[in-house]
Amino acid sequence: MLDSRTQNLRLVKIASVLVLLLIVATFAIFRSFNYFQGPGLEIYAPINGSIIESSIIKISGQAVRITKISLNGRPINVDEKGNWSETLIVFPGLNLITIKVQDQFGRTVSKQLDIVGQ
Repeated sequence: MLDSRTQNLRLVKIASVLVLLLIVATFAIFRSFNYFQGPGLEIYAPINGSIIESSIIKISGQAVRITKISLNGRPINVDEKGNWSETLIVFPGLNLITIKVQDQFGRTVSKQLDIVGQ
């Protein structure tokens, strides 16, 4: 009888360790999904193809999972939530604006806005 009780306790200990390892592995995989997705870039304003009548425009958006962000090749600042905004001069005619982000693994995403100045 004592032998079966010892075996049961041993099985409970092994099962507890396995469950704990499974929980740790699941948490690690869940936290790693952001790294698999790569950098994210969203532009809130202006809309691509907008016709702007003023000579100054405010460009804003959000970038996630990044280490670098640039607007027309110039580094810009991002707050702790990934929000960014910059003010640019709009010239008459077509203005090409490129926003590029890079993550810690060197993966890049870029978006281009075509803004028409009046």
